[in-house]
Amino acid sequence: MSTQVSKTVVPFTAERVTLSSTKPAKDVLAALDAEVRNDKDNNVVQMIFSARNKDQLEQGMSNLTDGKRDFISFLALSHSEWLTTYFGGQRKFLEAHVYTIGNPLIAQTMLQHDLTAGLHVPPKLLVLELEGGKGTSILYDLPSSVILAGKEDADLKKAAGKLDEKFEDMVRKVLG
Repeated sequence: MSTQVSKTVVPFTAERVTLSSTKPAKDVLAALDAEVRNDKDNNVVQMIFSARNKDQLEQGMSNLTDGKRDFISFLALSHSEWLTTYFGGQRKFLEAHVYTIGNPLIAQTMLQHDLTAGLHVPPKLLVLELEGGKGTSILYDLPSSVILAGKEDADLKKAAGKLDEKFEDMVRKVLG
């Protein structure tokens, strides 16, 4: 018995945001790591999958965010480190780090309306050192621009818009 496979392609336009600061990359990375608890004690994935109900999820996120932060780190990867290793240390790369950060309590506000939002929730950002050590840029695709992907859902749009605001506020905080 053969299985039928179909393919659908939906073109859409996304918006890329770049916020830059004269703050050195090492300081931005330290601020971001502190803001999203990028440390060995943060096991957000374990917390999510061990929670048995809404109250446990909410309490787990409150514990991880100290009740003060909107986002927690799911994954952080240094492109500059592995690229330097790949090229045997013969090339030095500017700092380039990608983070996947999110919050299941924020995510549910979108996923309950459209599970395909899960392609972009949790969102990612890229921290880039500017040439000559002149500062740092943080780039990300505006969450609402990729989550909505041409959809006309007012509730989804409202929830994604709130994510846009929280994400930019957090980025401005770590760059400041």
